[in-house]
Amino acid sequence: MPVPFTANCVNKWVTNILAFIPEDSYYKDQSHLSMEERVKTNYDHSECDGSPACYFSIFQALKRGSAIELPVYSYVEHTRMQETVRVEPKKVIILEGILLLTDAAFA
Repeated sequence: MPVPFTANCVNKWVTNILAFIPEDSYYKDQSHLSMEERVKTNYDHSECDGSPACYFSIFQALKRGSAIELPVYSYVEHTRMQETVRVEPKKVIILEGILLLTDAAFA
């Protein structure tokens, strides 16, 4: 799976104090769709993502000191994988993604 440039820079910089949550990890599972249908998905439309309430609850869990299981999205398969990555709470939490800015909870 290709690592987005921002994530790669962040991972090399301050992983001991920073939790990085990419919006792409929460693209909806499309495993029920054919590959032909998956590639037609418009990822710039907020309907592709998990709900803003989902992101806010993840942020709150990390802020409270709880670890989360971050979904892994495959850019090759155009869907979520079954595996997850454990993210521990850190002093700094970055929720990366422009569509997050469409929700007042993050304003």
